[in-house]
Amino acid sequence: MGSRSTARRSHARLDRLFDRALATGAAGDSEAWLEEAPPAEAIAFLVGNFDAQITRGGLQFWIHNGFATLDEPLLRALRPVRGAEVRDVRALIRRTEVIAAQARALLKQDESPESDAALDGLAERLAVMDEKYYAIRKEFLSAVEELLAKRTADDAVAVSVAPKLRVAKRAAHGRTSKTESRGKKRGR
Repeated sequence: MGSRSTARRSHARLDRLFDRALATGAAGDSEAWLEEAPPAEAIAFLVGNFDAQITRGGLQFWIHNGFATLDEPLLRALRPVRGAEVRDVRALIRRTEVIAAQARALLKQDESPESDAALDGLAERLAVMDEKYYAIRKEFLSAVEELLAKRTADDAVAVSVAPKLRVAKRAAHGRTSKTESRGKKRGR
């Protein structure tokens, strides 16, 4: 019984952090929120959202609702989490990225029986992957909860989800870091 109550407490932590993330604006502009979020809340949001999307409609739901754009931050968030189930979920996410790209390419084509059949085939592959996720879901969430149990929302988790988003946005807009900007202002 001890392990059940521990798992329940840990799951409560994941739920609490996920709810806090939603209350503080993560459901709006997720990428902007992730840049400023406490690391534990960011991890809880990414994992909680991934799980919620899949359990409500499968990986197709995750893709269709636009959350597949958070795949890279999710993969980074899972780095410190250990376990075979976590490796399996990472692999599912990577395969989903490939299928989503294939689906986008097919949707750009004119409608044809061949493209419809190809989309149906991708949907079938996603359904099989959904079943794999459902089979490991409990153990996967337990592994994430174990990481969160070692941390609080204010703790520095070994992984940061946001820095690469910031760097990519700066580069896209031709901006440099604050340190580089200060050096330029001082004539360095």
